[in-house]
Parts: sequence; C-alpha cells; structure tokens
Amino acid sequence: MSPFIGKTDSLPIKVPAAPKKEMKAEYDFSKAKRNPYTKRLKKAVTIRLDPAIIDYFKSMSGETDIPRSSKCPPSVPMLIIRDCAIDADLLF
Repeated sequence: MSPFIGKTDSLPIKVPAAPKKEMKAEYDFSKAKRNPYTKRLKKAVTIRLDPAIIDYFKSMSGETDIPRSSKCPPSVPMLIIRDCAIDADLLF
C-alpha cells in the first residue's frame, strides 16, 4: 500500500542518490581520538534469576509495551533496577 494514498497536496519526490566514493587502500589513524563517551556506555552483565522473576518481567513488558530486553530504550528490568537504586540513593 502506498504511503501517499489520500494525500492530494503532496507528490512523491525523487531524491538523487549520493555519488559513491571509492575506498582508499589505507587510512591514516595516527591523529584519531578515542571515543570520550565509552566510559558512559552500558556494560553487559549476566545474572541468574528465578523463573518467577522472569515471568514477572514478561508480564510487565506485555502490560506496558516496553520491551523485556533492548539496547536503546530502557527495558523493564533496567527501569525497575534503576528505580530501586534511586530509592536506595545509590545513584549519583
């Protein structure tokens, strides 16, 4: 189905493709800088949970439409753990 059905005031516009550039044989990274935000990235951890806790996260995920696990938006377990940490004054 076309995304333009029912729209009479606009027509699809064709955007020209960007010209393709050839890759160089070698690149100079001698002046490159490390990512300053790597210390702020999330860390992957493994924890063992009871089946009842996993079922709880699944039910909360279904009720709230928040994913059980994801990288970008906070997941249900992440929100709950963060809330517990804030209540315990563990976060800065």
